[in-house]
Amino acid sequence: MNTSIFPPPDFRSKLIQQLPGVYYMVQYTDHWEVISATEQTSELLGFTPREIYIMSCNFFERVIHPEDFTMVSERKQNSFEEGKLFVLEYRIYDKFKSLKYVRDQYTCFKSSDGTWLMEGYLSEIAQTGIRDRLIQQLRAYRDAVDVNMISSITDTKGKIVYANENFCRISKYTMWELVGKNHRIVNSGHHSSEFFADLWNTISDGKLWQGEILNKAKDGTLYWVDTVIIPIFDESRKIVNYLSLRMPIDDRKDAEAHRKNYVHLLEKIAFIVAHEVRGPLCSILGLVNLLVLPDNTPEQTAMAIGYLKGSADQLNAITQKLSRFVWENEIELKVNAYKE
Repeated sequence: MNTSIFPPPDFRSKLIQQLPGVYYMVQYTDHWEVISATEQTSELLGFTPREIYIMSCNFFERVIHPEDFTMVSERKQNSFEEGKLFVLEYRIYDKFKSLKYVRDQYTCFKSSDGTWLMEGYLSEIAQTGIRDRLIQQLRAYRDAVDVNMISSITDTKGKIVYANENFCRISKYTMWELVGKNHRIVNSGHHSSEFFADLWNTISDGKLWQGEILNKAKDGTLYWVDTVIIPIFDESRKIVNYLSLRMPIDDRKDAEAHRKNYVHLLEKIAFIVAHEVRGPLCSILGLVNLLVLPDNTPEQTAMAIGYLKGSADQLNAITQKLSRFVWENEIELKVNAYKE
């Protein structure tokens, strides 16, 4: 421990001694080492300054919540910017294993011998304040989502406990008709039982599920939605709800259907050209070659002309068939060709 800077003169300030939080200083060589802390550590953390010095480099790992430790460690590791103030909020466990929320304000600088030092102030955040901020943030997220997306929340049995206005609008049900019901109320019957079994197995395992679902509105109207279902956990990682976010994709599904039909039409035209036109065309070409032979008898020439007329009539009938087919599907072909 570098005792030449312990305790820092600033930490003897009367103001610092009166503030509820903890002023601290750590130094960094290949790890963080606590070299000074004010007496308020006993109130906030349950540890005396001396106990903290003894734990030193293991102190942070011991008190910071495991889910927050990597974030805090990485942020502090990347904080070597002289003079800049950093602010972090995270969870800690005190000596008695009580969970607390803290705000950590700190800055890094180099000492005269080139050692990196971190000076900071750690204070407790009232959980009610955090809860209020989280509620405000969630409301802001909900408002942003509700502009364009369909959203709902169900309990672990699949019963709807919340449905936004977009869900009501597209499904033609009121919120009170949806709340308390299962999502089977909008089941179109298009998907198999295996499809929904896979969905439930995925989300009940705590994993996100994403896919396209065809639903049916109250008036029988069908509508496609691109769906994401997200499990919501409590503090003990137990699933308590499922959040569903859906985006209507009828336009996209219609475009896909039109494109498939367009490709089918082109394939049919290509088949007619390749298989039906090829036969009489080859006959005509062969007969023309026969007609130009110098030693043809009048009978052979008359026979070739007869066959030639038959092939021409056959080709004409196929051409009319092809023209009629194109005319019958003209709108579909033009629309898709424009999209291409």
